[in-house]
Amino acid sequence: MTKSGAKTANAEYLTPQEVAERLRVTRRTVYNWITGGRLGADKAGPKLWRVTLVQLEQFQAQERAASVPTLRAGPKPSAGPVPPSSFAGQGVSSRHERAEQPQGGERSGGGSSLKPAAIGGKKKAGGRRR
Repeated sequence: MTKSGAKTANAEYLTPQEVAERLRVTRRTVYNWITGGRLGADKAGPKLWRVTLVQLEQFQAQERAASVPTLRAGPKPSAGPVPPSSFAGQGVSSRHERAEQPQGGERSGGGSSLKPAAIGGKKKAGGRRR
C-alpha cells in the first residue's frame, strides 16, 4: 500500500536520493515532503521509501500549480518615486531631514552600547579559583 493510498503495478521506483537529484534538493527535503504528505511514496521496509514516476509527476504538477501567481484586482503600482509626504508619521525621514541630523558622537540615544573591552578586549589571565 502506498502513502498516497494507491497501489501501482509495474511502476519504476526511485529512491529518495534519486528524487533529490532530479529535483535538485537535498535527500532530507525529500524525506520531509514524504513524511509531511506532500510527496506520495511507497514504504518498502521499516525505514525504506520508494517514489514512483507517477507520484513524482503528480508532485511536480501540484508544485507548479501552487507556484503560479494569482492576479489581483486593484490599482496598478505607480512607476515613479514615492513622495516623502506619503511616509509622514511612519518614522521614515526624507533625505533632507537626515542631512540635518547631528553627525558622529553628537547623536542622542541610539548609539552603540558596546564598550571597547567588549570589542577586542582580552580575558584576564589566571587559573581556577580555589
